[in-house]
Amino acid sequence: MCMIVRDEEQNLAGCLESVAGLMDEIVVVDTGSTDGTRDIARQFGARVFDFPWVDSFAAARNESLRHATGDWIFCLDADERLTGESRTKLQQLLAGLDLKNKAYGMTFLYRPEPGNLLTTEVKRVRLYRHHPQVRWQNRICEDIMPDLHALGFRVEWTDITIEHIGYQDPVVRARKWERNLRLLQLDYAEDAGNPYTLFALGRMYHALERPADALLMLQRGLEHLNAGDPLGRGFHRLIVECHRLLGQTPAALAACCAARACYPLDAGLRSLEAQLREELGDLAGAESCYLHLLREQEPNSCGGLPDGLLDFWTRHQLASLYAKQGRTAEANALWPAVESLTDGVLP
Repeated sequence: MCMIVRDEEQNLAGCLESVAGLMDEIVVVDTGSTDGTRDIARQFGARVFDFPWVDSFAAARNESLRHATGDWIFCLDADERLTGESRTKLQQLLAGLDLKNKAYGMTFLYRPEPGNLLTTEVKRVRLYRHHPQVRWQNRICEDIMPDLHALGFRVEWTDITIEHIGYQDPVVRARKWERNLRLLQLDYAEDAGNPYTLFALGRMYHALERPADALLMLQRGLEHLNAGDPLGRGFHRLIVECHRLLGQTPAALAACCAARACYPLDAGLRSLEAQLREELGDLAGAESCYLHLLREQEPNSCGGLPDGLLDFWTRHQLASLYAKQGRTAEANALWPAVESLTDGVLP
């Protein structure tokens, strides 16, 4: 296993405990810790190497690869950990690995701060066959997929879930966002036409409540994105949300409908359309969207709302819509289902 760390004494033990006994070796690259991070890593049997921070997560990750000796690489960050069920699934996956050029994707669950409902799911490759030509790219939002594709690696997606807790504290989150924005701007200065950098910049400006800046980056990035790239739906969702934040509700709805022509079953776009129609007073249109969400959608397609939470959210919105229209009996028929879905779903 390969890790990069810096001042992670509050998180590192929990992370390493979650994978204890699963890895043949643990390589930890420290980029300048001033706390007990190195000692904690060594307590779990890790080999620790110092590497000066050069404003690039990819460079640090690639340094960890330089010290790895195993046939397979598994990457984990200190503020990430395996749940009990996913630990078992990963153990089974590791036991069946061979020497073929393959990679495995996993779902990363970004837990929100206490009191916030929305939990974000992101799919990333973190387990792959060790190969000297497979290296990470980008200062931030580092990516390994270009090298995997270039070398013909087969990528398979698993149902393994990794929890990410690093953005729950608002103070820590603000500090990380400031750092991430600076690194993204450096990447942008080096390659202003990279659609992945433009998407990451747009997403960061959106998070920082700078929708006009976000919209500019997203529209520019969409122009550079290859047709059929899965990230396209992410661009479209954020463009819709930026118009909405700017108070441009009709433009947001128009952008959403245009995007849904390309992704008709995308739950993220459908949920946005429902909210926009409700805001514009089209209650019948909103109801139709909510009902479609309950009947058909692409799996794991709504960034921000995992499958179980999406079902809860949709029924809640629909019940509220019925109540707003005075359709009390229909609303009351939904509330018990809404309450039952909260058990084990809410963070």
